[in-house]
Amino acid sequence: MLAPALLVLTALATGPSAWQDGSEETEGPTAERIEAALEDLEGAFRSGDTKIRVQALDRASDVVVPPVIEEIAGALKDRVPEVQAAAIQALRWMDHPDALEALHDAALTNRSLQKSEELQPALLRAIGQHASPSSVRLLSHKPFSSPHYQAERARILALGRIRSRDAVEALLGMMRSSSRRDVDRHMGSFRMSLMVLTGTDQGPASAQWVRWWKASKKDFVVSPIRSELPRPTVMKWTEYWGLEDDYGRTRRREDRGEND
Repeated sequence: MLAPALLVLTALATGPSAWQDGSEETEGPTAERIEAALEDLEGAFRSGDTKIRVQALDRASDVVVPPVIEEIAGALKDRVPEVQAAAIQALRWMDHPDALEALHDAALTNRSLQKSEELQPALLRAIGQHASPSSVRLLSHKPFSSPHYQAERARILALGRIRSRDAVEALLGMMRSSSRRDVDRHMGSFRMSLMVLTGTDQGPASAQWVRWWKASKKDFVVSPIRSELPRPTVMKWTEYWGLEDDYGRTRRREDRGEND
């Protein structure tokens, strides 16, 4: 792991946060903090100790700049699953397009993650956490080709995080084009994602949702803000995504590595 030149670090630290989607400029980490994070990662991976590497990846996730993201992304190819899992979790919470790009690339090309019953769902959930319309195509492609139930579920719930018409159409398209067995076994997740996106509940049968969409799609617009939903649905949703819910419960950052 090679730390970039101090000039690059200084530019990253003092320049505006280009990935912020508002007009307000936010001050990024200092050059010293970036350099320290890179040195921490380099030392941890040189040690070869799994626990030390995992801890360094977690610490580095708070330094959201491209050079650190690049180093964390490299750990997705590690031979130790615990290290790969830590890299996934770090990138999940790093609000930057480079983090999402690294997750996309891993989902498309990293065979060890694709085959893993534990890591593939974590990877897809990490992609969904970013809630980017750019993820719709990846998440909806061959949704039931995985042998892992939780990976299939993660795709459906990840689409529910993306507040766009494309995500709604992807979910309805999956219902229409997939086998009844596949749809039925995930109908609870389909229903919850569609409730979150549309603010309506068409019940537990896919046919009801398909009929509703046929009648509503011409004028339907996804609200940028989630509508009020039944409390059990909100609690399940926010628990899965590690979000603050509508009832004052907040998932702590320390919980971010928990399994379902």
